[in-house]
Amino acid sequence: MQEALKSGSIGMTIKACEKEKTLFETTLNKVKHISDEIQSYISKFDSVKDEINERGKKFETYKMEIENKKLQIQLLETEI
Repeated sequence: MQEALKSGSIGMTIKACEKEKTLFETTLNKVKHISDEIQSYISKFDSVKDEINERGKKFETYKMEIENKKLQIQLLETEI
């Protein structure tokens, strides 16, 4: 009789462990999926950040070119 109780208890414990394992694996997969999504957003953010920096550099160059043109125009006006 005690053998039956022990084996039944072990069987229940194994089933509970398998259920916990399944829940753990499901949670682990969800965490991995979310982690992958976060990495994707970080990559997109880095691309946007790089583009903003590049455009900022181009804008600074543009401003310098405009300033040079203004100085050239002033020089020509003083020569006239």
